Amino acid sequence: MGLMRDFAGKDFENQKFIRENFSGVSLKFSRFVNCTFKECDFSGGIFAGVYFEKCLFPESKLSNLDFGETEFKKCDFSKSVIANSVFQKLAGRDRNIKKKCDLTSNVFTESDLHGTVFYFCNLTGVKFFKADLSGCVFDKSILKKTDFSESKTEGANFNLAKIEETVLDIDGFISFGKGKGFVLQA
Repeated sequence: MGLMRDFAGKDFENQKFIRENFSGVSLKFSRFVNCTFKECDFSGGIFAGVYFEKCLFPESKLSNLDFGETEFKKCDFSKSVIANSVFQKLAGRDRNIKKKCDLTSNVFTESDLHGTVFYFCNLTGVKFFKADLSGCVFDKSILKKTDFSESKTEGANFNLAKIEETVLDIDGFISFGKGKGFVLQA
């Protein structure tokens, strides 16, 4: 299937998109279920009211995007590049009012997420195994049982994040300590 210039308001199921360029393409009010986006470039795409469920994004680029009006359920971003993007959930049209963004069912294994912001996100149980999280911000996010093992976390910020039973390797533990400090209990 050739790439349409406007996906706005359309539903797609079980579609495969390979090496497609979504730059400037409107995805407004579109729905994608069980779709694969292999080596696709979403930079400059227009995301508003977009829904992705059980989608795969291997080696795709989703950088410099604001996902405030996008919902991801059971998606796999393994080996994708999502640099300098923002995961948040806007409450209505007011960009200043946020509600909790639920990303618990998604996977970010071996993804390049450097400089990405996770604002008020529930990341419980999410796998960031071997991901590049350098310079990431986890502001007011829930990081319960989140797996950061073998990830690059240099310069990551965990401002007001709720961290519980989170998996960090020794380098991640040191980076976390440099960014947030430690509270030790006897």
